[in-house]
Amino acid sequence: MLKVTREIVLKGSDLRIEVSADEYGEGHVFVVAPPDTGDMAEARALRLKHLAIKGSAEVDVNRLFEGGGIDLSKIDLASAQRGLDEARFHLVAQALSKGQGEQWTVEDVKRIKPEVFSRIWETVDTISGFSSEAEEQIKGFRRARKGKR
Repeated sequence: MLKVTREIVLKGSDLRIEVSADEYGEGHVFVVAPPDTGDMAEARALRLKHLAIKGSAEVDVNRLFEGGGIDLSKIDLASAQRGLDEARFHLVAQALSKGQGEQWTVEDVKRIKPEVFSRIWETVDTISGFSSEAEEQIKGFRRARKGKR
């Protein structure tokens, strides 16, 4: 079995991907880099920070995450979407900051043309697996719900 070295990890963080942005002029690109573990942790926290419980639902927070997923029947989906959007903006800002070599804020990212943002997000999501992680949580929720019936 081979040992992962610091050099291997750091070399992976050097990955840079160009994302076309012809909407800003022919041949223009954004350069993104993969988010690191800290970026991912912050994005997960943002996703959860905005979760709100539906008006009359009484929820024990410890039971909300039973079965490896989130009991979506008790969650205000609009707040969940806000959290997901904020997490996406955060990850794109981090990916652009590292890739472009200049500091990007969430507010800067929100000003990117929507069609370009979508391409950037697809690239960042592909290299980070952020949406796949959320989908696994939802699948866990569905499996847990089926078992309760």
